Amino acid sequence: MITRKAQLADVDAIHVLGENVSEFSVNDETVTFWPKELLAHAVESDDVLLLVVEENTVIVGFLIVNYNHGLKKALIENIYVHPDMRGQGIGDQLLQKMLELLPDMGCEYVATLVPLDAKSAVSLYERSGFNRGESFLWLDRSLSDSFKK
Repeated sequence: MITRKAQLADVDAIHVLGENVSEFSVNDETVTFWPKELLAHAVESDDVLLLVVEENTVIVGFLIVNYNHGLKKALIENIYVHPDMRGQGIGDQLLQKMLELLPDMGCEYVATLVPLDAKSAVSLYERSGFNRGESFLWLDRSLSDSFKK
């Protein structure tokens, strides 16, 4: 398995994996995953780290991290591993690669949001040294049709 930065050629595969994940939904009114155009923009952006894991040239997992240069802070937006490939350390690989690359970008702090009942996700992050924080209510508002169902 290879863990690497995503390329434009990976966008379709990432989108296919992500659009079928109900866990990415934060409410009933906005889309559950990033539109392809935004994924393509993210791949080429210097404020997003998008990693993939491929097995035999097939994308089986990805990680999307939004980086704020001014605050030196990163927020993990999404991490996903194909259900048939879970339990093989792919999520751990993605997080470790991210933790290697973020300091090179100037990042000094990284955080994520996890649903309260997502025990396996919490375990994944805790294995990588993340600490539990406060629980919050997610509030959002779509400012364009790109994020509406």
